Amino acid sequence: MVLEEMLVKKEQAKKINLDREIFIDKNIAGGINPSCGKETYYQIECIQALINKFKEGKQKMLVHMATGLGKTRTMVAFTKASLEHNMAKRVLFIVDRVMLAEQALNDGFSLISKEFSAVRITTSNYRQYKNAQVHIVVIDTLENIYQDFSNSFYDLIIVDECHRSININRKLIFDHFLCPKIGLTATPKKAISAKGKDISEEDLAILDTYKMFGCETGEPDYQFDLARGINEGFLAPYTVLSIETELTKLAREKGVEFSYVLDPDERKKIELDQSKKLMLEQLERKYISEDRCLRIAEELKTNTAYGEKVILFGVSQAHCTLLAKAINKVFATPNDETSPRYAEAIISDNNDLNATFKKWFKDINHKPFIAVSVDILGTGVDIPCVRYISFAVLTKSVGKYIQMLGRGTRLDPKSGKFSFKVLDFVGLCKLMDDNGKGTPKENTEIVKGKGRGGIGPVPGPGPKGDWFIIDNPDPTHLIQRVYLHGDKVKVIDNIPIEKARKLFEEELQKANKPEIVSIKKKVEKDKTYEPSEKDVEVIKKWV
Repeated sequence: MVLEEMLVKKEQAKKINLDREIFIDKNIAGGINPSCGKETYYQIECIQALINKFKEGKQKMLVHMATGLGKTRTMVAFTKASLEHNMAKRVLFIVDRVMLAEQALNDGFSLISKEFSAVRITTSNYRQYKNAQVHIVVIDTLENIYQDFSNSFYDLIIVDECHRSININRKLIFDHFLCPKIGLTATPKKAISAKGKDISEEDLAILDTYKMFGCETGEPDYQFDLARGINEGFLAPYTVLSIETELTKLAREKGVEFSYVLDPDERKKIELDQSKKLMLEQLERKYISEDRCLRIAEELKTNTAYGEKVILFGVSQAHCTLLAKAINKVFATPNDETSPRYAEAIISDNNDLNATFKKWFKDINHKPFIAVSVDILGTGVDIPCVRYISFAVLTKSVGKYIQMLGRGTRLDPKSGKFSFKVLDFVGLCKLMDDNGKGTPKENTEIVKGKGRGGIGPVPGPGPKGDWFIIDNPDPTHLIQRVYLHGDKVKVIDNIPIEKARKLFEEELQKANKPEIVSIKKKVEKDKTYEPSEKDVEVIKKWV
C-alpha cells in the first residue's frame, strides 16, 4: 500500500465515529414503493452494507442492483447520510451520458438540494461550482478536467453504470482520486463466463469492472438481481413471444443472397459486381430488407393493442428509420403527419429531437407509442409504462441484453401495467436461454382514442451513411410464432395452412388402414361427400 493510500485511510478513520448511529432518510430510500405497495427494505440493506464497508476503510465497493430497483435513490440517500454524518464533504457522481446526468440531478439529487448543493459540472462551469457539495459529471467531461482537481478533492465517488463509465482505458482517472469509490451496475458477473471465445467487448468491459472493484472472484458488496426483484414483486414479470419471418429463418440458416440493391431515395436498381450473401447477424446494417421491416410492423400491430407503449431495438440507424416508416404505414399514419407520429426513430442522427420524443414517449396517452432505437433507449431511461420490449437486433453481449430487457421491468399501476411481454423477431431470447420470468399478470387497458399528438418538430432527415435496400421477399404466410415461458414452449403456428393441407393429403394417399381407405373411396366417388361424425372420429384417431 502506497503512503498516500495509508494517509487517506487514516483520515477516513478519523471522520467516522464507529459508535454513532447513522440515520438514513426513509423518505428517499427504504420507504413504500407505490408501484408495488411494498417496503423497499433492500435499499436500506444496501446503504447499511456500504456504511459498514466504509467504516472498515474499504476503498472500492460494488453494488449490483437490477434496473428498476432504485439505484439512484439509494445512492442519494447514502450521499445524504455521508454528508450529514461527516463521512464525506464532497461527493462526485459519474455517469456516461448527458441525459443520465440531467436525470440524476432532476430526479435524484434534487431530493436533497435544500440541505446540500448539487450541480452538474461541465468544462465551462466547473470552476464556478467547485465548492458545491455534490458534483454530477459525464465521464467525457471528467476526462478533460480531472487534472484540475487535487487527488484528495473528493471524499466519495459514485460511478453509475460503472462498466460503461469507468473502463480499463479510463483507469488513470479512476486512480487519480484517492477516496472511497462505489460502482453501480445492473449487470451480473455471471453474465460473462458461458461463451468462452465468443465473449463480447461489452461483457469484457463488465468483467474488467468487477476486477477494478475487487470482485473478480468474490461477490459484489451488495446485490439484488432481476430474478429476485421479480420473485419478490418489486419488478414486472414477463413472457416471451418468438416471431420468425421466412427471411429471418433463411438468414439464420443459410444466408440471404442478392445480386442487386435499391437506392433508398430514388429506388433505382443498382447491380452489384458480385452477388452477396448475408447471415442474420449481418443483415440490416448496410443492406436492409424493407419487406422484413413491414412483416415486423404487421406483427407489432397483431400482438399489441392500439396505444400500448413499445420499445423496438433495431440494428442500425437506417434500420430504425425504415422500421418506424413501416410501422406508421401499418398503423395508417399519414406520411406527412406532423411529429409525433405513431412510431418515431430515436437515434443519434435525430439528436435534436430526441429529448422531445422521449418526453412524449413517457406520457401514456401521447404519441409516439412505439420508439425505435439502436441503443439510446437501451440504458438508464426510466419509462415505466412500456409494455413491450421488441428485439429486431442480435447481440452476443449478455450485459447489453439485460440492459435492454430492463427497459420493461418497471411496474406502473398508474397506467395499468403489471407485467410486460418480449416480442423477439431474431431469436435473441433463445440465444440467451431466456424463456421469461415470474408469473404474468393481466394489464388493464386505459388508452382510449387515437392518442394526443399536436404540432411537434419537423421529422429529422433520413439516416446518414451508405446504406441500401434489398429486394428479397419476406412472405407474410410463412411466419412462425412460438410462446415461451418458464419450461413451457408452445408453438402457436408452425407451417402455412396450405403446406399443412398438402402434407395431410400426401399422407392420406399413402394410408392403408381399411377405415381410411373406405372414406377415400367415398370422396373419390362423390366430390361433394360430407363425412359423417363417425368418419370424422376415424380420421381424428388416424391423425
